[in-house]
Amino acid sequence: MNLREFIARNPHAATMVAAAYLIFGLLVIGRQLFGGGSRLVVSARMYFSDDDGKTYFVDRGDRITPFDHNGQPAVGAVVYRCGTGKPFVTFLMRYTDDARTELEAAQARSSDEFRRAVLSAQRQVEVKQPGGRDWVSIDSVEGRKIIGPKCPNGGSDVPTPVSP
Repeated sequence: MNLREFIARNPHAATMVAAAYLIFGLLVIGRQLFGGGSRLVVSARMYFSDDDGKTYFVDRGDRITPFDHNGQPAVGAVVYRCGTGKPFVTFLMRYTDDARTELEAAQARSSDEFRRAVLSAQRQVEVKQPGGRDWVSIDSVEGRKIIGPKCPNGGSDVPTPVSP
């Protein structure tokens, strides 16, 4: 399946991935416009989970995952709702160890280096389903299946993303 077919078949997943890329782009632009210290200052908020998607919490959108949260590794959590049901974590996402190391170092050095690191790290994201065993590349066939939201009850409701 090529990218166009994937987007046509999974518009919600494509929207969430595009939104994540947009947030990172806005973070980089904000950093360029407002400058400052080695840390980004943003108002964007995102969902994270430190218990394999059983629960989730909101934190700053500039967190580089995984990060320590109460002694546990926290990763990004993509949250959806089906109809009027309870929100649920559709999938979890994190940077590879190499990408995380590169992003943290670049963020500490300069906004230009951080911007370049964010762009290069976009293909170094891993995903998994809550409760799943293995992390896989978001660009893999398995990764594309994981990021396609499905209602837990298997009904005909259309999953809709939930914003923090």
